[in-house]
Amino acid sequence: DYAGPGVASGNNYIIPTSIQNQITDPSRSQCSGQGVYVLTDGIPSNNNDARGLMRKALNNDSFSCTDSATGWNCIHAFSQRIKTPADNSGRPALKTAVVGFGSAFNNIPSFSKELSQQDNIKNIDNSSADNDIKNAARWGVLSDGGWYSGNESKDVVDSVNDFISTLS
Repeated sequence: DYAGPGVASGNNYIIPTSIQNQITDPSRSQCSGQGVYVLTDGIPSNNNDARGLMRKALNNDSFSCTDSATGWNCIHAFSQRIKTPADNSGRPALKTAVVGFGSAFNNIPSFSKELSQQDNIKNIDNSSADNDIKNAARWGVLSDGGWYSGNESKDVVDSVNDFISTLS
């Protein structure tokens, strides 16, 4: 439960000073961008009690989602909440990029900025990938950070650079 000095207090997340300053003075966020970069090296699984974790992260006991063994409904609802400041207690918007590293992710095309969100989702849905992999890819696309698959360290570096270019 404790992530280090200044990061968590008991079970409560403490907002970093740099983000708190953007909340209290929105002009400080003009040249700033935040995001969540998720790297998975296997088929995502075991998301028990996702709703409880999301409620703690949002500091909002009324956050609603359908909790399940996979947790995908909660993950998708949470990512939509954090990308919209009005839905996230005025905090800065957080895009989420998801990267599938390894051969398990080869059957699904990466996100393309040239395509609409709907067309990227259609490519995911039409792939022969496992449902959990499809949900991971949807997570990145619907969260405006993108979905990337890779097999080499260069692929990860490229995805980080591409994601950073979308933050501002």
